[in-house]
Amino acid sequence: MSPYYLLLLFLYSILLLGHWVPSSYADDVVGYGYKIDSVTADSVHNSLTANLSFINNTTVYRADIQHLNFFGQNLRMTCLRLAYFQLFVLTCIAFVCSFETENRLRIRITDSNNQRWEVPEDIIPRQNHSHTQKSYSPMQQENPVNISNPNSHFLFTLHNTTPFGSSIIRKSSGDVLFNTSPDASNASTFLVFKDQYIQLSSSLPINRSSLYGLGEHTKNSFKLRSGQTLTMWNADTPSSNVDVNLYGSHPFYIDVRSPSADGKVPAGTTHGVLLLNSNGMDVIYGGDRLTYKVIVGVIDLPAPMQHWSFGFHQCRYGYANVSDLEEVVAGYAKAGIAVNTTYDTYNRGMQADVFIKRDGNPYLGKVWPGDLYIPDFLKPAGVEFWRNEIKYFEIFSLSMVFGLI
Repeated sequence: MSPYYLLLLFLYSILLLGHWVPSSYADDVVGYGYKIDSVTADSVHNSLTANLSFINNTTVYRADIQHLNFFGQNLRMTCLRLAYFQLFVLTCIAFVCSFETENRLRIRITDSNNQRWEVPEDIIPRQNHSHTQKSYSPMQQENPVNISNPNSHFLFTLHNTTPFGSSIIRKSSGDVLFNTSPDASNASTFLVFKDQYIQLSSSLPINRSSLYGLGEHTKNSFKLRSGQTLTMWNADTPSSNVDVNLYGSHPFYIDVRSPSADGKVPAGTTHGVLLLNSNGMDVIYGGDRLTYKVIVGVIDLPAPMQHWSFGFHQCRYGYANVSDLEEVVAGYAKAGIAVNTTYDTYNRGMQADVFIKRDGNPYLGKVWPGDLYIPDFLKPAGVEFWRNEIKYFEIFSLSMVFGLI
């Protein structure tokens, strides 16, 4: 073989080695994570922004988003009387971390170049963050970047590893509350951000973390058990079915911690994590790790839900006989809780023209309780209609309490 062809073969082998990954997981790995290109610290708004780029592309679930922006601000943490309770909100690709209040730190990651679908802000308002004064921090190899606020209970650290990671620590005890630092030998722990797939994973302290939430599912235990996959995909499935996705999606959990060996973390210390994403997802709970697998959108940790979204409804099914029903009605009367029907609501909805339409007419849907019309809550008139119905319900309830009707 001529020296020319030997040289070509040598150069080609170097090219292959530069992109080589172990065949044991190269065939099914979804992504290789991201590295940090640059970091911007905003001392005025107590925030940190990082620009990320992917390490290597894969074709599983289509191509990776090449450049991400990470934005973080203080996630919401609300103190309970007996235990600390915190709420975290996450978002992905451009990475930003900021301190919004002493009890809330927000992290957001999204595509640096393209707008992604997320819950509209006119439905769930979030804080807007302008960045007028910035100080730039060049990344040194393997050096972490810490950001905190004197009034905050938390310390956020951005780890300049390959792939990169981040962590949130409670300053009073040093307890790690959320930790996306990847395990280099386990690709399922890497951040993956594709056009139609997102993966985010956080490690948990072994034998000290008890999780509750991530509904809606019927479970044999309120406490989540290791090895569960919790699917969030709204379905008209009766609640008698165990371990399947039901009516709603609630990507929120609380983490109740057992005491630490050094005594710095009291028993019952608690924080909450909310992923504001309205798309279908699986959440994999392995006891020592929690992994989100989402089909699209962003990662974001937001403000609390509106008052009207928390309601109580008495089902019209499930009564064994008439006396069973009478006992329920008597219980309402004893508690002073109003019981009314929805016929007036239906008539007002028709008059206000607020129901979802098909071919120009209100769409009559069918679910297991029977026929129904669905208000269009993205229509301004639909929002006003629902607001008025809440007022009617409050007036009716007060009238029942004071014996006016």
